[in-house]
Parts: sequence; C-alpha cells; structure tokens
Amino acid sequence: MRRQSHAGTTTSVSPSTPMQDFDLETFYRRISRRNDCLERQVTFASKKFPELIEDLTLIAQDYKDTESEEDFGLSDTSSSS
Repeated sequence: MRRQSHAGTTTSVSPSTPMQDFDLETFYRRISRRNDCLERQVTFASKKFPELIEDLTLIAQDYKDTESEEDFGLSDTSSSS
C-alpha cells in the first residue's frame, strides 16, 4: 500500500506488519536515508513560510548531523536515576 504524505512524498506502508516487528535499527536507517528529501521539503516550506526559514534550516541541520541512535534519544536511559 502506498500513501501520499502531506509534504508530497510517497511512503510505503505494509498493512500486515505488526508494530512489534519494528526495530530501532531499521528506524534509524530509514531516517538516515531521508536527508535529500528533507532538504527539498525545507526549501519548499521556506518559500511558502519565509518567516520560518531559520528554524527550518536549524532543524534540518540537526537532523542531518545525527550519527547514532543516541542522538535521537533512543539509547537505554534506564541506568540513569
């Protein structure tokens, strides 16, 4: 099944995949591959909403600079008290 997102990108969704089969490594890989798409979305959004260009650019840069799952806050936090 394919869906059209509000930003104009097409995403594949498997309706039979239960959420418990979704692992963080797969999640990170998928996010990592979307940098080019993110840049296009920032360019589009900044033209449509010029007052947000600085915020959009900073968010996009933070997103692109993410190198590990820890940067997403997905590391094991149970050891901290």
